[in-house]
Amino acid sequence: LVFDKTGTLTTGRARIATIDRYGTVGESELLRLAASLDQFSTHPIAATLRRAAERQGLGLAMADQIE
Repeated sequence: LVFDKTGTLTTGRARIATIDRYGTVGESELLRLAASLDQFSTHPIAATLRRAAERQGLGLAMADQIE
């Protein structure tokens, strides 16, 4: 994921500029997985991921066995 932090200080929000994928996993699935991993985080980038996934109507997975 590539973030555009332009305006982050003034608006308090980053935005996803691009999602570069590798292999066969699509952009939407990568976003869904990243947002799923960060769904309980209070970090501003985690919030950006969750908002982007929500805008695309992506359901989040429940993460388990995170170390």
